[in-house]
Amino acid sequence: MKLKKIIFIPIAFILVLAAIFAGWCFIGKQPFKNLSADEVEQIEVQLRPPDVTFMLDEEQKAEAVTLLRDIVVYYPDFSAGRYGGQAVIFTITKTDGSKSEVNVFTPFVFLNGFPYHGEYDPCEALNQFANELLQPTQ
Repeated sequence: MKLKKIIFIPIAFILVLAAIFAGWCFIGKQPFKNLSADEVEQIEVQLRPPDVTFMLDEEQKAEAVTLLRDIVVYYPDFSAGRYGGQAVIFTITKTDGSKSEVNVFTPFVFLNGFPYHGEYDPCEALNQFANELLQPTQ
């Protein structure tokens, strides 16, 4: 009887840890949920390729902040290095002087260099926003 208790307790503990980890992986976090355009001094955008960098004007900055608020990240994901494609890097400088770098590589999001698996649609919206800024106005 004691042997069953000795085996049951570690198994139950492992199952609880597995459930917590599984829940943590699938509950998204919005790192810029409370970001306001008023607290952002400037946003620099870099697209690689074509290796172009530009600053956003006030209207573009407000739209970028709205899109950044929608970003959802889930779990650390180091597999992004196995893929090829375009990186869209937003360097956000706040009015307090702090900086944050958001590298969107759909569906991956690098927050200050740390890779996360992100929600596809918000990542793609940021990517399209940045690429549309390169299109000549008609």
